[in-house]
Amino acid sequence: MFCRVITLTTLSLFMPFLAYAQKKSENEVKFNARFKTLSFAGNLSDIVYLEGKEYKSVDIYENTLSSEKTYVGGQVIEFFKVVMEKPPTESEIARSKLNDVSAKEAKIGDEYNRLLSEMSAYARTIPDPDSPTPAQKARLYEFQSALDELKLKIDEARLNTYNETQRMYAAERAERETVNVSNAKQKTTIEAPKPRYEPFAKFTIPAAGGSYILIFNKTPNGVALSPLNDSPGAFPFGSYQFFNFAGSTVELRFGSKVISLSPNSRTVFKPETSNGDYLEGEFWTKVDENFKLGYKFRNLHISRVRTMAFIMPTTPGGSALNLKIAEERGQPELQPRENEKEKTKNSKSDQLGENKTAAVF
Repeated sequence: MFCRVITLTTLSLFMPFLAYAQKKSENEVKFNARFKTLSFAGNLSDIVYLEGKEYKSVDIYENTLSSEKTYVGGQVIEFFKVVMEKPPTESEIARSKLNDVSAKEAKIGDEYNRLLSEMSAYARTIPDPDSPTPAQKARLYEFQSALDELKLKIDEARLNTYNETQRMYAAERAERETVNVSNAKQKTTIEAPKPRYEPFAKFTIPAAGGSYILIFNKTPNGVALSPLNDSPGAFPFGSYQFFNFAGSTVELRFGSKVISLSPNSRTVFKPETSNGDYLEGEFWTKVDENFKLGYKFRNLHISRVRTMAFIMPTTPGGSALNLKIAEERGQPELQPRENEKEKTKNSKSDQLGENKTAAVF
């Protein structure tokens, strides 16, 4: 009975804190955003983003927009690079120790050879090697004493090298035997690799949320992330979004339609080209106040595809242009299967037959 009283009293002390924590959790602001990804630096693999406490994988391609992700959480979406950390095996540890003791042995050997050469050079300076002076004898004695000490260290280092070599061979042999044991249910000291999450890029969601295309690009300072508005209707299927990275004004000429793009600007263009026909045009670069032909554009137009075209210079200050193309294909329209068509046709025939029969009777 006494224990129950203590328990209830303790719980009552925590009730205000629990109520505060629950209220704080309910009032926590959640941000919503939908996003697709695109790489401007090759396909990127092993990338995840953090939502709450869960890491979620994301595909980042160079020429195709990824599938759409829906994010609900804090205002900043953090992307990470997954690095698998594999613990070293016993043989790898032994090999590392062997490398250390071998390097130590080599260092002592180099010191021994250096001192021996110095002693030999000094001995050649003595006019009468058979009758050296007391000072010369003392100097030669110092050399010999130092060489004897180094000789002992070399012997010890060689023994360590030998022992570590045997340990490495034993570890390698044990690992080979473990691998060769088939269907053996024995525990291994090798743990499963553990992932490490290295910060990769960040995107701060505007207060209004929305839909975005996140473009990843490598810079000297790391990875930069550029968000593009992808709200419904902003960049519909069957349209083209052109980005001018040429460093000068570019005119897009599609027949009588002329679109002027200043440096680092973009535009969305939905042509009247029929599905399955080619969209053709010319891109003219402004060089020294004059426009020069820089690129002839020709692309198969598909109404359920939207295309991003990044216009870049071939050479700095020149008129020739290059294009980097990325596409996203929408879902194709579902066509009725043949057996469903046949069922529909038979059903209509049956109904017609029933009506004719009823008319006769």
